Amino acid sequence: MMSTVIRKAALAIAMTMFIAATTGCSSSGKDSTPVGPLPTDPQAIAAAADKIKDTTSLALGKVDSAGNSITGLLYRAQARNSGSKYAATWQSYRAGGWSTVLPWYDEGGNLLIASVIGTNSGPLQSDPDLWLFRTIDLSLSDVEGIRTSSGPISNHGLGAAWQGVEAMRTYEGGGTLTLRLFTDLTQSDNPGYPYASHPANDATYPNVILDDTPVPAIPAGWDAIWVFPVNGRRGSLDGVAGTFSCASGDKGYCALAIGRQDLAPGYYPDVELDPVIFTPDDGSGEKMLAQPQPTEVPTVNYLALGNWMFVPEDIADLDAYNFGVFAGGDDPFMVNNLQGLAGTAAYEGEAAGMYAESGEEAMISPFNAKVALMADFGTADAFGAIVGRVYDFNIDGGKTSPLTELTLQRRGGGTMPATANIFQSWSRREGDPVPPGRREGLPLPGGWIEGDTAADGGWQGRWGGKFFGNGGAATDLPMSFAGTFGATDGNHSFAGSFGAHKQP
Repeated sequence: MMSTVIRKAALAIAMTMFIAATTGCSSSGKDSTPVGPLPTDPQAIAAAADKIKDTTSLALGKVDSAGNSITGLLYRAQARNSGSKYAATWQSYRAGGWSTVLPWYDEGGNLLIASVIGTNSGPLQSDPDLWLFRTIDLSLSDVEGIRTSSGPISNHGLGAAWQGVEAMRTYEGGGTLTLRLFTDLTQSDNPGYPYASHPANDATYPNVILDDTPVPAIPAGWDAIWVFPVNGRRGSLDGVAGTFSCASGDKGYCALAIGRQDLAPGYYPDVELDPVIFTPDDGSGEKMLAQPQPTEVPTVNYLALGNWMFVPEDIADLDAYNFGVFAGGDDPFMVNNLQGLAGTAAYEGEAAGMYAESGEEAMISPFNAKVALMADFGTADAFGAIVGRVYDFNIDGGKTSPLTELTLQRRGGGTMPATANIFQSWSRREGDPVPPGRREGLPLPGGWIEGDTAADGGWQGRWGGKFFGNGGAATDLPMSFAGTFGATDGNHSFAGSFGAHKQP
């Protein structure tokens, strides 16, 4: 079996309507109606199937309406604007979307989620750049024009160690977002709500208004707008006129955000970027906007995996469909410890995602599978490798899987160049989009694995992931591994994510 290379040299190694068979309800004042079944409109099914296929492929030779190449891509994510150390790999098609999805339990023992889902298709407008986001936070009350329902997933096939929850968010005049999450987080290890004390949830936060910035109302089908950058933007702070700009910092830019469900009366700064300075016209002196960090929640070493999909109300708007898969955890392995590791470790676990068939008989359906990986951590002077397979595919409804086993192999079938330390920094390929707030050259919690997938019959695609679970000593091997994968033979496609634990 071929392998994804682990870099170790002088530096450290570095769904919408489609969800079926659900029961239960949310405990947060949300609608108790179960999330709906698979879509029945043939055009919506075909469009959703195409987005799943686009997410899986290495190169489809396709372009979107803006002329951007469509191909499956992997990225990394960190929930730096939360109180959690959560890090993840997420996978979508080029110009698709990115996501962070954090689980926790409420006092009633109900599994809840807080998610942020963005887009890579570019800003809504420029000067200033405006980026749109969707959110599902089951701790918050609904607002006018948006309806949220949620509940546990039963009969998911992942075993008793995994709990599932799904949520559907319907936007009046916009469409429907469905998110499906599985986690091995237990109630006894509950970390708690990850966005406590975030300025968005502070009703007493100063009232920030932008006057001369051409920021439109949040469009239907979206929850929030981020303004990048804010330098020289006119507005007011608690009724006092003045100018907003970015403070000097290591990020190089700042942002102001506003969302439909926010308790803050107006805009607030992005807490993971540089601070925002307000210079009043009355000469009273500069003021730095309060930028409180969310209350830190304990690290409990859980894994989470899942997928999400957006289906527009106008099902003929093919560019508005969006789909992605994700996998992560709250205890990413310390990058600086990766170089000192030696020996091998086997990881086994569960996978889940969406299966699609394209063409005249288009269909989509959830699936579950098994995953097994073998990591060889090598030595301080030699490359390591991790190889794997996804197998035992089970498609909901009893449909026979066209794929028996998918090999997780190294990218391109070749050796990674010495300059591409995939465990130390994010090496963005030329032409790849850079999501807002993400930069190159930073250590990546959990490291970074990226490779190709293959199977008999012309199946090809992409996979990747991160290590999780730090031991008591720096030389202890990672306790778990989580990642995403995709593969297509042109007509049939699987896009999924997995979580695997180290075997004795």
